[in-house]
Amino acid sequence: MKKLIYIITLLASTIAHCQDFKVKLGLTASEALEFKKDEQDKKFSVELNPEKIFIAASGTAEYVIKHKEKQMGTFTASGIDHFTEISSQFEIDKPIQIFDKQDENVLVAQFSFVSRSTPPTSGTPVNATNGNQGTTNNSSTPPLSVVLARTFPKIVPTEFGLQVYGSSATKYRGKKYVHIFFDQFGNNIFSTIPQGISNLQYVVHLFFLKKPSEELEKTYAVNQTSGEFDATIVFNNADLVAGLNPKAEGGIENKQPEKQQWHHAEVLLSTSTTNITFDIIKSKMQPDDNINKQVLGTYTIKMSKVFHGSFDVGLLNTNLVNPTFELVDDPTPANVGQKIVKQTDGSNRGVVSLMASFYVSPVIIVQKLLGRDIPTYKLSGRNFLDDHKIYERIYPTIGVSLNQKAFDNLFFGLNWEFARGGAIFLGRHYGKVNVFEKDQFTFQSTNITEAEFNVIKNTAWRTNWAFGAKLDIKIFRNLFGLGNESSSNN
Repeated sequence: MKKLIYIITLLASTIAHCQDFKVKLGLTASEALEFKKDEQDKKFSVELNPEKIFIAASGTAEYVIKHKEKQMGTFTASGIDHFTEISSQFEIDKPIQIFDKQDENVLVAQFSFVSRSTPPTSGTPVNATNGNQGTTNNSSTPPLSVVLARTFPKIVPTEFGLQVYGSSATKYRGKKYVHIFFDQFGNNIFSTIPQGISNLQYVVHLFFLKKPSEELEKTYAVNQTSGEFDATIVFNNADLVAGLNPKAEGGIENKQPEKQQWHHAEVLLSTSTTNITFDIIKSKMQPDDNINKQVLGTYTIKMSKVFHGSFDVGLLNTNLVNPTFELVDDPTPANVGQKIVKQTDGSNRGVVSLMASFYVSPVIIVQKLLGRDIPTYKLSGRNFLDDHKIYERIYPTIGVSLNQKAFDNLFFGLNWEFARGGAIFLGRHYGKVNVFEKDQFTFQSTNITEAEFNVIKNTAWRTNWAFGAKLDIKIFRNLFGLGNESSSNN
């Protein structure tokens, strides 16, 4: 019993100390303001007026955010670590109020931003909300982690690198670009060099400190030394120097001491289908006007291929019949010496085909037309690192027959790839088939002469439905042991 009372007391104490709200200036920011309901005096120290906040709350209630008697946004609580972005201009020392959405007369909590009043040091803070440089009185240079969190509040990690959304510090936003971040010493920030996807575009960001007097004397640059674009269509189974010298905006409040500023610069690397190699170079002008260049690091983005299609083997069932006609003796005793036509193979048949699929998904094209953010390479290609979703893997397909005359049997349609190497095909079979067309004629019953038979029997191009399975050539060879002989002979 005592143990149970102790557990209940511990739980009650834990719940009592839990916070109801949490506010950040960026999703990746380490600093956060936490407070409970009914608190109205919480302060959040900042260098600059925030242009957006990220807020989370426990429970499931709905809230309204007001600032200077104006509604700034609404959010629904879904856990203390599930944040909602509220974009607006929030002024320092002006209260930000949280109201109950069900009754906006009920003030749930209140907080405000205040200016950090730390002694000035040899730094000038960056307006990290929009990436421009500026100054404020009595403020120190913020740590790089704070600058990053505010400059890029929404960085989304993926299997193939970092993507940026909702930041005005870069014009390269969304799924078309992968971002790589470095500090002034050439160290990776957030992640290492990602595995590349050919045809996707890569943006290099540099964050570095320098004094306004060093504006012309010290610069950073990205020098792309390799990487080229090859427009060749790739079937499965089958120099840029950019100097960075961003202009610092904003003056210096005091001549002494001279403060440093955080600078942010970016370079869009050239589109490439081969590995991209680039250097980060720090240049500094010497008193004798010579320029000292220092390579801080050499980096390589190793590309994975974008395939535009694949060759596969189709095992199809076709409704396009190709009968054979044979002139035989009429077995009826009354028609001795007469001839009739015997028809065989007049039903569905199986065909083995060689098929080419093109990775142009109609689903993705529709999504693009509807305004979805789709990387350009996905409109006509496919990369298995960032593969199409299963419902997007519908591709146009053409093929020819392998077990019959190749160009007498053509297939065209769509296939849906339900798994890597396996797909279902549905389409049309356009083929050259035997025909015997005569009015008021019944096979194996109506008598006919040999001369008539030879004149009427013919071939024609017809079309009908076909469906079946499509297998990767490697799977097909292994399944039927077609690769064993060549490997044993070697």
